[in-house]
Amino acid sequence: MFTAPLAAAFQIGGRMFRYRARQGGSHGGLDEALDIVEPRGIIVLKSTIANRGEYNLNNFVLQEVTLIGPGCGPFDVALAALDQGSIDVAPLIAREEPLQNGILAMQKAAKRGIMKVLILME
Repeated sequence: MFTAPLAAAFQIGGRMFRYRARQGGSHGGLDEALDIVEPRGIIVLKSTIANRGEYNLNNFVLQEVTLIGPGCGPFDVALAALDQGSIDVAPLIAREEPLQNGILAMQKAAKRGIMKVLILME
């Protein structure tokens, strides 16, 4: 069973996308992106993959697909914006845990849909 974007791609001719941005923390999402990007296409990986196990990169080589990650940008500008309060990060924080609950915090952070879990150094 295909997800909606993949099903749509196959309905209109299969591999036809020159660029594909992929966000999600699983190998399955990367496989899906590879299925619909054209040979010599580009996949932009927008997040890390939670499972750091082995991944077969042969199809990237065979199809000459470029995999790139986004740059993080200038940290000094970002830190200044945070310091000035011009960015509201509260909606991104799912949970706060004290350092002694660090393992619990990491388990919560690994769950699907969780953006950020803060570990408080008290």
